[in-house]
Amino acid sequence: MVGKTVVPPTGFDLRDSFWYLRSKLHRTILVGMTFAATDRIADSNLTQTSSFAQYAAPEDTGLGMFLRSAVNGRLSDSFLTWRRIIGAGGDQPGESERSFSLLKYISPTWNGLTAVGTSVVTDFWDAALRYRGQVGGFDVAAGIGYLQLTPGSRSRSMCAAADLTVAGDETTCRQLSGSISVLHLDTGLFVNFGSGLTMDGLIDDTARYFSSGIDADQTFWSGQAGIERQILALGKSTVYGGYFTYDGGATTARIIGPGDALNPTGLGDWAVWHSSVNIWGGGLAQGIDSA
Repeated sequence: MVGKTVVPPTGFDLRDSFWYLRSKLHRTILVGMTFAATDRIADSNLTQTSSFAQYAAPEDTGLGMFLRSAVNGRLSDSFLTWRRIIGAGGDQPGESERSFSLLKYISPTWNGLTAVGTSVVTDFWDAALRYRGQVGGFDVAAGIGYLQLTPGSRSRSMCAAADLTVAGDETTCRQLSGSISVLHLDTGLFVNFGSGLTMDGLIDDTARYFSSGIDADQTFWSGQAGIERQILALGKSTVYGGYFTYDGGATTARIIGPGDALNPTGLGDWAVWHSSVNIWGGGLAQGIDSA
């Protein structure tokens, strides 16, 4: 119909659908659709900031804002937002995949250590080791994980170049990430730290970046520190500050079209060859246990 925009129905956003077997001796096997072994492996957090200020996953924290040109201050006409310059589609290094036909194993916990592994046929596999325990008056949570795409992979959120080429070896797309959270039980002082590395080995197989020598890796590290104590009867109070820094090459596969404020010439389609993001912030939180 002329003058009317018809928006197609989107349906449900199905995030988890699986069945599982669990035993005290052999622990748990999951089959279906859910998050992989490395889910939130770079965001270990023992404080209530995990609910609203994930220090290693800032892409949804106000980063839907559009970009402005550093030259003239004009607002970009593209859909290139802050979150889109952090990795492929806003998924910074350290975020995990989720997929259908997923087989996931969770081991029994031994001395605070739990191993998790995931395999998805023609998609990816990953493995993670997590720890939770108390050491010398400190509560400690930590984890480290590795993820790798397999030949013919359908995953597109980890390696941006997978959308740009139908050839190449997907196993060159891999990710290593980890984090640690330490909370002093007596004082409530805490420190959270996470870091990640994504290697997009498909960059050199694309027509856009072929033989360019551009950096195909993306890295980040992030930290959060503060104090969390029971001051009011309502619940715990938290004062914190944090910092996030990201550096990525062609793993941000975005195009800046003609006429866009971010286009350096105003003509043609320009590709993003490098992006970096630095974020700092802090806050005060009050938990309400009864709610």
